Amino acid sequence: MNERQPSVNQRFSFAAAAASAARQEKHFQIQSPGYVWSNLRALLPHEMIDFVQHMRLCTDLRSAVFDVQCENADTFIGAFAKHRFLLLTTVTELPKLRVGEEDSTVSGGR
Repeated sequence: MNERQPSVNQRFSFAAAAASAARQEKHFQIQSPGYVWSNLRALLPHEMIDFVQHMRLCTDLRSAVFDVQCENADTFIGAFAKHRFLLLTTVTELPKLRVGEEDSTVSGGR
């Protein structure tokens, strides 16, 4: 009997302007999850956006973390692989998250 195994999630960190001059701008901050959603929508096929789960901003306001099912991880990694200003990395240790912020699981308020 084959039981369906639950999907395993891959956690990513999204860093805005990680490779640009804005990185060195000390005042650059991600003001809301909408900034992250906008960039995800610009880089990924429309149907992939719905696979993003549990997005949260980090306390540094320069990054956010979110989960993606493992079977979709390569698509996300590939979309960011050659981007000059955005960095997507696999999270090995959860960074400090903003306190009191609800999960932004809705795709940018659509």
